[in-house]
This record gives sequence, C-alpha cells and structure tokens, in this order.
Amino acid sequence: MDNITTAEQLIIFSRYLDQQVVIKSLLNEDNEVIGTLKGIRQNALLIDIDEVNRWIPLNDNFNICEVRLLLKP
Repeated sequence: MDNITTAEQLIIFSRYLDQQVVIKSLLNEDNEVIGTLKGIRQNALLIDIDEVNRWIPLNDNFNICEVRLLLKP
C-alpha cells in the first residue's frame, strides 16, 4: 500500500474484521506471519497471532510492517 494514507488503510481494513492477514516485518528479514484482524484504532491494527493480540502501528511517514489481506476468491 504505497500511495494510500494511513486513514485510507484503516477504512479499508475496517471492512475486513475477522479476516486473515499476512504480516511482514520491514525492520528485519523475518518470515511472514499469518494472523486474524480483530480491531482497529486511530493509528494501529489489532491482530491475533497464535491467540496473542498485538497492535501493529501504521504511520504515513514510516512503515514498520507490511500488512496484506489474505482474501479467498
């Protein structure tokens, strides 16, 4: 999501609560992790990974993680 603002990302993600997402850390070269989108707030996504809830921050100026929806056709 290169040209989409944080506010636009949150609007899109809010439509897909309880859907699976793929998270890739941009800080280090970890493997991709699959979790479930559980909630949103002003600047973060709540994602359930292996029954542990984690807030993934979103910001227009820098990206810590890349979050992609895992949708089925």
